[in-house]
Amino acid sequence: MTNNNTQKSKKNKLVETKNVFETLKYEAKVTTDEFFKQLLGQQQVLNQKRAGELSVGQSVEINEVLNGKEEQRKKYEEQIFFERRLFSEEKQETNNRIQELRMRLQVIQAEAVKMVNSTQKLTEGIKIAVLQGTVDASEYQINFFENIIKMIANFRKKIDSAVTWLQGSNTRAQKKNFWSQYKKKGASFLLSGESYSQRSAG
Repeated sequence: MTNNNTQKSKKNKLVETKNVFETLKYEAKVTTDEFFKQLLGQQQVLNQKRAGELSVGQSVEINEVLNGKEEQRKKYEEQIFFERRLFSEEKQETNNRIQELRMRLQVIQAEAVKMVNSTQKLTEGIKIAVLQGTVDASEYQINFFENIIKMIANFRKKIDSAVTWLQGSNTRAQKKNFWSQYKKKGASFLLSGESYSQRSAG
């Protein structure tokens, strides 16, 4: 029987020990939770009295104030205000970009018109495309007119090289003409004053 009593007393001590540990564990958890709430100011927010002015037509739900939904609603309103401001800034940026495109297009169109007017032998299609103008300013329009300007510039270069080639060809033809005259007339052609002046001028 003493053996039985000792076993019961050991069991009671174990249960008491378990209860003491569980109690300590619970108290430690509650204490740390409360410490962090106080540290972060959450306890203060819950105990804080709500105060403020109501504007005309504004309603207040007491449950929302107590639950903290009012704070959430204010956050949503701030988010909506922020998004509206972002939207208006984007719209302003887009308008500025369109204005810049219009200005670039006008400058390029003016340059293209000058090139068309200064280049005599340009096809009618290009003249019409340049002189017609555009309604909307876009990257496509700007690229179109830039390509026309490049094409006209290349056309001018080809004209200049063609003029140079023609001048060289004419010079060769004149030289050929000179030697053909020499073959026909001989030394008297070389000694004549006319041929001498032609040779010395060149």
